[in-house]
Amino acid sequence: MPVKRPLAETDDIISRIYQGPLEAKPWQSFLRALRLRMDCEVAAISLRPGRTDAAPLIIWDRRESIKEEQLRRLAADHARLAHLDHLSQALKKPGDIFTLEEVMPRAKLLKSEFYKKIIKPHDIERQLGMYFAEPSGWECNIGLMNGAKRLNFGKAEKDFFMGFRPHLEKALEIYARLKRSQLEKEILEDSLDRLAIGTFILDGRGRVIDTNGVARETVKSSPSLSLVEDRLTLKRTDDNARLARAIKQAIAAHKTPNTFVEALRITSQNDPDVGLLVKSMPLKDRYQTDVSPSVIIYVGDSAQRNLAQEGFIAQLFGLTPTEAFLATLLADGLTLTEAAVKLDVTSNTIRSYAKKIFAKTGVSRQADLVRLILKSVALLA
Repeated sequence: MPVKRPLAETDDIISRIYQGPLEAKPWQSFLRALRLRMDCEVAAISLRPGRTDAAPLIIWDRRESIKEEQLRRLAADHARLAHLDHLSQALKKPGDIFTLEEVMPRAKLLKSEFYKKIIKPHDIERQLGMYFAEPSGWECNIGLMNGAKRLNFGKAEKDFFMGFRPHLEKALEIYARLKRSQLEKEILEDSLDRLAIGTFILDGRGRVIDTNGVARETVKSSPSLSLVEDRLTLKRTDDNARLARAIKQAIAAHKTPNTFVEALRITSQNDPDVGLLVKSMPLKDRYQTDVSPSVIIYVGDSAQRNLAQEGFIAQLFGLTPTEAFLATLLADGLTLTEAAVKLDVTSNTIRSYAKKIFAKTGVSRQADLVRLILKSVALLA
């Protein structure tokens, strides 16, 4: 079947390839443009992160709409029978590009379960597929499909695919890097969440551009702190003025080799105290703009503080379950008397437990024990 028009260097198809990694459904707009250009019924991409146990992410664009329920069923059936998909199995190395007929004789195809369960019910007997990949392991198949009554794909379509293959490979590498950066960010955010430290990242205009889970929860629960039009604000006017001044100074310092750090303590008679640390971020790139990350604000809310898990405290320091529970209570600020009430034991018993904890951890004072626990990895468990 003829291609509507050949590929040009400034082609809209190429533009959409590089837009793909930024889309909620990657390469959805590219598939739409490709299907229309090739005048076919289905265009699809199958993404795999290079792990054999990972189900592929399949993105479709179809001429005839299909209900979400049918689409899920089709994807599930395809995943279950993927090992019988002869075209997909034949695409092994970068640059491989075949039609279905080139990898499976028609007579044999008609007898296969994949033909009976997938190809025939959805009338996708004409198929063209190409394989490409990127250095960190992400793999991808891209294909076109048509019904049995339409002309088969041939050299013109293959040449068209090979023309934009280098762009797909580069865009897939960009996608892989974005996914890796996102995962790294989520891991770091989870670590701060477990330490009960809220983080607000501000740009050069003082607007909040990112937060972690504890920061979002603190804004919800703290009467002293709120986000108004993407700006962090404090309830009391004088506190808010101090915060605004600190943010302004941090933004100014961000543009210099100097580092600005200022701590603010927000106290209220009826609400939990909130501590803030405003710090300028180092200027890593001289070409950063006003919308680049410039200031980080750490927030410690006593109401949000997490106890270290006693199971991990016990493993780290060789404590019994009761000793570990007492250690976590002490680390959370309770006195021995308050811990005795919590554990429902006498003062003598609680002191006996404390002596055993001190002996096993190598400290001699409660303050040293608290410091030891708060510096341990158990808080990240």
